Amino acid sequence: MAKTIPASIKAGTARELALHVLRDVFGSAQRGAQESLEYRASHAELPQRDLALATELAYGTVKMRRLLEWYLRPYVQERLHTLPEPIRELLFLGAFQLLLAGGIAEHAAVFETVDLARRLGHRGTAGLVNAVLRRIQRERPEPPVPGAFADEDEYLAVAHSYPTWIVRAWRERFGDQLVAILEGCNRPARGALRVNTLRTTVDDARVLLARRGFDSEISTLVPTVLLPVGARFPRSLELAEQGRWSLQGESAALPAHLLAPLPGQRVLDLCCGRGHKSLQLAALMEDRGALWAVDNHAGRLAALSEAAGQAGITSIRALDADLGAPWPESLREADRILLDAPCSGLGILGRAPEARWRKRPEDPARLAKVQRGLLERAVDALAPGGRLVYAVCSTDPREGEGVLAAVAECAGITEERRLLIPPGLEGRDGFFVAVLARG
Repeated sequence: MAKTIPASIKAGTARELALHVLRDVFGSAQRGAQESLEYRASHAELPQRDLALATELAYGTVKMRRLLEWYLRPYVQERLHTLPEPIRELLFLGAFQLLLAGGIAEHAAVFETVDLARRLGHRGTAGLVNAVLRRIQRERPEPPVPGAFADEDEYLAVAHSYPTWIVRAWRERFGDQLVAILEGCNRPARGALRVNTLRTTVDDARVLLARRGFDSEISTLVPTVLLPVGARFPRSLELAEQGRWSLQGESAALPAHLLAPLPGQRVLDLCCGRGHKSLQLAALMEDRGALWAVDNHAGRLAALSEAAGQAGITSIRALDADLGAPWPESLREADRILLDAPCSGLGILGRAPEARWRKRPEDPARLAKVQRGLLERAVDALAPGGRLVYAVCSTDPREGEGVLAAVAECAGITEERRLLIPPGLEGRDGFFVAVLARG
């Protein structure tokens, strides 16, 4: 059944749309920012320019919440978290516009934010928003400085707006790349587009994109992936070309590329989700062979089947199965297996604005147990001479090297390659990928 939004909460301006997203993310609904933005925007009927502004304001205010709270506290003290929800979020939204966003007229930022406060609160709360924003505009508070914090990690966590435990984990993992990673994940994700080579060539796709006003370059990681040069690829591009390409992250396309299935082989895509990698694998197989796409979510598998039809792919066999239960015989003796395992998602904090606030320090250890079980069973399903790619969009070693240790001594299994892609650098998501083979 289609969702509906009451007319009274439809967004009439970019700032109102951004406010709705903030309330969805940080309110009781706990929606994802992208899900909320797409849902709300579909009902808002705003011009593209206003949608772009709403996206910048919403995503930026979500990502930079810790730093914005640091700026706001001297003006609001402990009241910040006892104010009515819309007023609290308007303070964050207004502070972001004045202190961190670029190219926004300050008078418009203050006037429209206060106008929303009048409509959604009362004279007192609107007056509070007006007073705080005008003081910020007038006083121009200085950014955080290292000496005001207990240690450098705490300073960096506030200055770049992350939980401190994530900063500490990334320092241990990436060392001198830490600051570049923190900065990179605060910029908009670059995005990418994977060409369906069953329908067109990479060169022809670049020509088509150029005709639509989008310059592109070929990824150095995956040769069928195109990266935007200048303007980002909008989602509308995916709908316009009847399966010639699909929007897929550059790092996310790497595991299937490294699996390199051949036409006619028996291939498993485990935990396939909505099937972007399944479509990629089918193209690599020239749509010849048996490709089992396995997940335990009927909605995702239905989306995969629809996308496969649009892409002209017939080799995919969607299977709704719980991989924690005994596997059916159809998932045995596979020539190639891709296991993109459920993980903490610490590598995609730049793509999912709210993710940094929802992760917990115990997530990697908890999920590593699940990942080890899945990988051990995937190894058992691999035929002699077969190849298995294990991947997670996490940067935590417990979900990478730690999980591999569980199968390191399995008879006949060798590790051919492993890659760790730092998040945020060159606009990429963070990934850990390992290629295993059975002799």
